[in-house]
Amino acid sequence: TKTIIRATPSRPSNNPRKPATQPAQFDAAFILEDPATNTSPNPPVRIARIRVIFHLPPHLSLSPHPLAYVEWYTHLGPIDSTTQMYHVSRATRNRQPHSAVICITQILGGCHLIPQFPRNMNDEWSLDIATRFWVNTYVDLSTFVASKRI
Repeated sequence: TKTIIRATPSRPSNNPRKPATQPAQFDAAFILEDPATNTSPNPPVRIARIRVIFHLPPHLSLSPHPLAYVEWYTHLGPIDSTTQMYHVSRATRNRQPHSAVICITQILGGCHLIPQFPRNMNDEWSLDIATRFWVNTYVDLSTFVASKRI
């Protein structure tokens, strides 16, 4: 099956008093952290949020493939004993999102994250505010099987 990964900015409404006609969508994905280890039995996999997918002009490009600007989540820690899912948080460096530019060939597939909801949620809360997530390993069979090998 084909996985679609989106990095779509919001589209503003023609009416400034109305909300955006299309909200932004930046998908999370499993990323092969080091392409040089792709042949090892358990290559290092990390989760990132895809923010932009782009091409460099031919005279600047070192790769024939598009590139992606990603914001990393923390490395997968131990599995939570209750949910049997991994926890991740947004990774930061100097209080800014820890980010990188990667080749899209490093994207292994989509990743479903479940936010850890705060006790006191209000109307202002959104996924962009969430800081801690569970990695949903039950979303499909291939993710479930792969999670058992990490």
